[in-house]
Amino acid sequence: MFGNQLLYLLGIYYTNANIASIFQPAIPVWTALLAIIARIEPFPDFRTLRGWAKCLGILLAAVGAVVMTVQKNTGAAVDHGGSSDADDIQFWGYIFLLGNTLSMAIYVLLQKKFIFDKEESAWKTKPVTVTAWSYMFGAIFMALASLYYVNKPEKFTYFPKEEIYPILYAIFIASGLCYLLISWCNMQISASLVTATWPLQVLFCAILSYFVLGEVLNTLEIFGGLFIVVGLMVVVWSNFAEERRREEEDELTHDSYGYVKVSQYDTFVPEVPQAEQKSVN
Repeated sequence: MFGNQLLYLLGIYYTNANIASIFQPAIPVWTALLAIIARIEPFPDFRTLRGWAKCLGILLAAVGAVVMTVQKNTGAAVDHGGSSDADDIQFWGYIFLLGNTLSMAIYVLLQKKFIFDKEESAWKTKPVTVTAWSYMFGAIFMALASLYYVNKPEKFTYFPKEEIYPILYAIFIASGLCYLLISWCNMQISASLVTATWPLQVLFCAILSYFVLGEVLNTLEIFGGLFIVVGLMVVVWSNFAEERRREEEDELTHDSYGYVKVSQYDTFVPEVPQAEQKSVN
């Protein structure tokens, strides 16, 4: 959580908000790849339609989010600190944003692997506790990082009144509640499906901009939104099909366990344990 927040702030500082939003759809891609590498989720079976659907759906949603973001906003990196080499500053901004998306993917996967997928975990059914501890340590390390400005007290005293409500919303809704919902969803479904919804941020932003700010969606933005919706529908269907296949295999294994068939005309009969056979004899 600390790496995610700090690297995002550094990335947006050395580039701009538009570039930072373009990088965010990379989170579900990172999650899907790392989940396969760490064996948290099985490798997609490309012999089936659901295997292709999961990968292509994630990529389609990510591409749709990037198309909407690029079309909606344009801008160049801002040079902070007076350096004439703006390209070098922008490059480091890209590195920070890449680390930001990677950190978020790792955060979700660590939760899934070491907490929600472990039967002996004491926090397996406590997403609120998981979020609270994660948030506490994230806040502590962010506070330590702010000591970089310890010789610049004006950084801590400058607080415009018009920014109170956005900051409160960022603290309690966009950060606290958001991380809580991520942990709860991560407890219920696969990590790749949790992060596959990330591109919806761009879509909802465009829809709210239309109703609240009166901004009109152009053709590319509409197509980008359709890519996101279709991609997520495909991913959801793929996960549903995979879960249904696993349930059918479990039922088949459960029904056939401990039973033997004497002939093709007989029904399945219980297999008598060897201990009982000896006692009967």
